[in-house]
Amino acid sequence: YTVIAVGRNKPGRGDEIVSTLESKSKTAPSGSEHESNTATLPKHEFRSLDAFSLKDVKIVAEEIAKDHEVIDALIMTQGMATTQGFTPTEEGNDEKT
Repeated sequence: YTVIAVGRNKPGRGDEIVSTLESKSKTAPSGSEHESNTATLPKHEFRSLDAFSLKDVKIVAEEIAKDHEVIDALIMTQGMATTQGFTPTEEGNDEKT
């Protein structure tokens, strides 16, 4: 299976995330399904995305769908805590939605 991290790509951050995920996978706890069979270790990818842009979100989603037949799980953690009022993106949407 493949784990795909999606987010802003501050210089080097995408590579750091993939490296961390790979090292955590290689050190699976004793007794885990990955312990003795390296062929089942996940692949890791990073996709850069400006989540404030719905156009970019659509493009990245289409690329992932094209590259992967099945998506077994989706974890979305994009969040922003602010008391600021309406803050429009270039597309006219509020940054917080």
